[in-house]
Amino acid sequence: MPFPLSGKLKWGLAALLALALLAFYGSVSLKDFDPGAFFVSVSPRILTAFLLLLLGKVAIEFTSKAVDLAVKPAEIRPAAHRVWAMAVWAAVALCIVFVFVGDTATIIIASGFLLISFAIAFSPPLLSLAGWLYITSRRFYSVGDAIETDGACGEVAEVHLLSTKVWEFQPGQAGVTGKFVSIPNSTAFTKPVAVHRKGDQHVWDEVTLHLPACSDLPLAREIMVKACDEVLGSKKMGGNAKEQRSKLESMGVSHSIPGEPEVFTSLVPGGAELRLRYLVDAKQKADVKSAVSARILSMISEEKLKLR
Repeated sequence: MPFPLSGKLKWGLAALLALALLAFYGSVSLKDFDPGAFFVSVSPRILTAFLLLLLGKVAIEFTSKAVDLAVKPAEIRPAAHRVWAMAVWAAVALCIVFVFVGDTATIIIASGFLLISFAIAFSPPLLSLAGWLYITSRRFYSVGDAIETDGACGEVAEVHLLSTKVWEFQPGQAGVTGKFVSIPNSTAFTKPVAVHRKGDQHVWDEVTLHLPACSDLPLAREIMVKACDEVLGSKKMGGNAKEQRSKLESMGVSHSIPGEPEVFTSLVPGGAELRLRYLVDAKQKADVKSAVSARILSMISEEKLKLR
């Protein structure tokens, strides 16, 4: 991996660093400057600096395989290589400063002030970097999972060093918006994040029906349950409930999970509200809700549900 700074910026910073060191320690004097003596005194340090740069390059190249072995998810390996390279070059730069300065106490004090200033100035990206480490090491979420947080909801497309790219969709609606949204990785620490794992995550959803109080409510409840069974399948609902029970038990949580759809009735102004509640795969939530709603309306029409 090449040196992280390139072009004019790299050489400009190197020149400024060299001038600062020379001016601070009085290595250059306008009155009595002996180029020969200066070269003899500085050339070993320059050679050592070049050797350290070469050693840093070799260390990055020889440890690339170890980084690949340590980082299992293939999608985050490029970012891991960049972080490792930055850490190596930072260590090399600190060693070079020590070679030219030689005063350990001065280096420690200056490094402390520099780190504090750096942390204050770059706290948002540093928090996002810490978020990336947390997300990737703890598998908080990965590519293909659906996440929902303040202002964004969608399927994870890429997890970068400082942000996560999400393929946006609107909660409770079918289909995607076609937009990619970038969410800072610091969100994992600063805001609540709901994660729906791909393939094995189930969530509760509801279909609501409002009827006048004089309606045939038992028939309406029967229609709602039957429509849900036809669309979702009673065996599928029971399997979803069994998986959720097993997952909660593995987490040490004891909770009653019904194995079939339930209908709850409540009074509202002017009538009654029926809420059909069922367990469904997270990524099928919008499609199943649409299909169940359509089937309920069709069965109401077929049964000619009459108002009393």
